[in-house]
Amino acid sequence: MRAAQADAAPELPRCRHVRILDAVPLWWHFQRRGWDDALPAVRQRLHCAPCAGRDAARIRPRLTVGRDPPTGAQLPYPDAATWKKLVSRYCS
Repeated sequence: MRAAQADAAPELPRCRHVRILDAVPLWWHFQRRGWDDALPAVRQRLHCAPCAGRDAARIRPRLTVGRDPPTGAQLPYPDAATWKKLVSRYCS
């Protein structure tokens, strides 16, 4: 997933919970852990937290990419110096 292009909106098919995630912190979260950040791989890492607590099952979301504002608590952004270094690496 390319940073700062769009936001990811996982929607759970069974429970219909929707959470819109900011692309930059989501990408940064995957980069720090060394995880594959391609959308099919991202889908395998996400699950519905309210349903997992209730059903003890991990329900995988259907991901859509859009430009809606993020909802709920968000992942942290990289600090300014790290972000500047990352942007220069990927833009060169």
